[in-house]
Amino acid sequence: MTIRGVAAQVGLSTYTVSLALRGDRRVPAATQKRVKAAAELLGYRANPLVSANMERVRRSRWMTGTGATIGLIFESREGGQLWRTDADLISGVRRKAAELGFGCDEFDLGEARYWSESTLARALVARGISGVVIAPFRQGGRSRLAINYEKLAVVACGYSVTDPLNLTRVSPDHYNNCGDALAELHAAGYRRVGLVLPATMQRRSNYLWHARYLQFVLARAGEMAVLPLLETSVDRGYELGVFRAWYVANRPDVILTVDEEVERLFALAQMEVPGEVAWAVLDWGAHYFGGSVAGIDQCMITLGEAAAELVARKLWANQYGLPRLPQTTELRGVWRPGASAPGLGVSRPSASSPATVAGT
Repeated sequence: MTIRGVAAQVGLSTYTVSLALRGDRRVPAATQKRVKAAAELLGYRANPLVSANMERVRRSRWMTGTGATIGLIFESREGGQLWRTDADLISGVRRKAAELGFGCDEFDLGEARYWSESTLARALVARGISGVVIAPFRQGGRSRLAINYEKLAVVACGYSVTDPLNLTRVSPDHYNNCGDALAELHAAGYRRVGLVLPATMQRRSNYLWHARYLQFVLARAGEMAVLPLLETSVDRGYELGVFRAWYVANRPDVILTVDEEVERLFALAQMEVPGEVAWAVLDWGAHYFGGSVAGIDQCMITLGEAAAELVARKLWANQYGLPRLPQTTELRGVWRPGASAPGLGVSRPSASSPATVAGT
């Protein structure tokens, strides 16, 4: 059975039938349902090679300058500042959108004019935007984005948006990234690896960093027993007293974390780094850490590019709305060595000796 046969059966043109079978919004839902039912009854199956070729044709048309635009939704902090890895991701979205022939309109939920979800929804409609990338929202910010997804091709980056939950996503491979960092530190001679994470970052990683760390600790119960420090406060950083008590109780020889907060605590506690304790990060970036800090490069620019390309593919295939079975694409990062974790050749206190922490 060919598409011409289906068209003859339902009394429509082959072009309309083709659009209906692809779920194109220009064909009424009732007509799509009737066409798909007839195709099923007649045993019609699309030729995958022809479908792939037509997708390339449609893609070439999009890329010749149709004026199509991808919407980029993000949430800045006070003063319009972005979390550094989010800035990398956003630049990747912009670059890939331009490469594919799309414009890129940005909507900052940190700005008063877009704070209302209804205002955001109206802006998307007014600008004719049907493809959207949702960048990670700020730490301690919103986790819900209540807009009408029915006519949108949407890809969310990471796990900061939890409502709706059934979004197509691209994300760093947090579980394996943490495992790679732990393996690198272990290979460098560190045996007491401490994990320090704020509660907001636990949620943003879908608790995968924490899960991988616990698996690592359990597998090495005989050689290390360092409990993670998981700060539950959203509005403040780690208190020096809390950090000091945790450090003295666990005496890690290296600390794995996500930002510079631990570095601030090292200074307040008058701790020698990396002589007394080493540290590495799970969110390394060249322009804010460089070679001074070891850690996992999550390759956020590449992640942003992947998100934009996935939105484009959804548009080419007329895939709109929330998926019944959402898929997540994960990107594994790369370990970057740094002076903050040079290996255990540097002298530091043993696990059985008192830690040299100011005020203890």
